[in-house]
Amino acid sequence: MNNITKYGIAFLALLLVVLFFDGTHADAYYTTNQSAVTLEESVGLYTIDFMFAHEDYDIYIPIIATRAPERVSDTLLSYTVLDRNDTIVEDGASAGIVLSNAKIQNGMYIVPKGTVRRFTLLTLFTPTNTDTPNEFRTHVTHLPFSFDGTRQLQLNQSELVKYTTPLTTLR
Repeated sequence: MNNITKYGIAFLALLLVVLFFDGTHADAYYTTNQSAVTLEESVGLYTIDFMFAHEDYDIYIPIIATRAPERVSDTLLSYTVLDRNDTIVEDGASAGIVLSNAKIQNGMYIVPKGTVRRFTLLTLFTPTNTDTPNEFRTHVTHLPFSFDGTRQLQLNQSELVKYTTPLTTLR
């Protein structure tokens, strides 16, 4: 094989790698990390990191998160607290919010077309019954988003399976 062929193959391989990892192409949504930390014996801090992007449309993502086993509205992210048996925990106090450095427009985060933005769902949970230790996790039950503020969409339940934190023990 001559040098021109070798360099041509190397250039083609490099070009394919650059195109594959090109950060300007943006059609995606996925979770990137989940964590659970016990802040005090009875307070759990849970985070779910995710990214959104689209090449052709601005995307709007909720800021407000509410504890609910299903969809509450198209402008709220819904989550629930589960125990170690994946049973929904009804008792206890919880609060949640979606954090991002994305700009806010019309009460929602906006991801301009052709860009990628990172988000973190942050939830706190304190169980009511603290007599015996138990393990808890946060799970996203509804993640709505819209294209250009008009076409309302949501992630499917099969996609939300990964939007679940690890368990942490609370008393």
